[in-house]
This record gives sequence, C-alpha cells and structure tokens, in this order.
Amino acid sequence: MNWSSIPSTELNIHATLACGQAFRWDNLPAGDWIGVIDRSLVRIIPKDNGFYWQTYPTSYQWDLIYQYFSLSVNLEEVYASWPREIPAVSSSIANNRGLRILRQNPEETLFSFLCATNNSILKIRRSVRLLAQRTGSPIAEWNGTEYNSFP
Repeated sequence: MNWSSIPSTELNIHATLACGQAFRWDNLPAGDWIGVIDRSLVRIIPKDNGFYWQTYPTSYQWDLIYQYFSLSVNLEEVYASWPREIPAVSSSIANNRGLRILRQNPEETLFSFLCATNNSILKIRRSVRLLAQRTGSPIAEWNGTEYNSFP
C-alpha cells in the first residue's frame, strides 16, 4: 500500500466519507474504507498522521485521490475566512476539522440526490450500488465483493 502523510486535521476520511455526501464507500470492520472513484476501486486505511491507500485495478493513482478529496484546497485558509465570532462557526470548525467537499462524478451525484427523497442513507447506498452492479462495468473484486463503475 502507498502512504500519504496528510494528517486527519487536513483530511478527516471518516467524517468526509460518512457524512452523507457519498454513497459508494464501505467502512470495513478494521476501520479501513473501500469505495469507487470513477473507474477505480480505492482502499484507504486512515491514521491520525496520514493514511495508507491503494487503487485497483491500476495502482498508484494518487492524482485520482488528490482530485476527489479536493486536496488542492487549503483548509486553514478556508477556516481563516470564516467569522469566528459566531459560536456556531467556531464550533463547526472544531467539531469537523478535516471534513472536505468531495469532487464526485456529476451523474452519480445527481442520481444519488434523486434517490435521496424520503430515503435513508442506507437505502440510497443500496440503490446506487445496485444500479452500478446491474449496468456498470466491473472494476475489481475485493474480499469476495465485485465493484463496478457507475454507468
């Protein structure tokens, strides 16, 4: 696996992937994440001082991860531009440090939004996953589960 020394204060993987903006990521029992970005399967193992990562079937696709997690955005500059005298802003920064807006596939994002009406995150995840399984192209298999691209 590859290593990135970006700390959780700059990229909080759990907060970013579990907050309801992406639905094709699974948090495995060991704490690692596996999901699909475009036509690649991505595995991420978060640590406080960085994270391990791997892409399948093509290895070493750092640019894919860099773009998806908006790592070109300097969060400290963003936080500095927010009015800290408002208690909700200070609290939000403290409680959600490292949370990033994902740069997702627009079609997948739109379909996920359409599925969101009167549905739980679990149901949206299931709908998006089933659509990819039925109509997407196979990407890779991980631990007995096949992952597919979004159609």
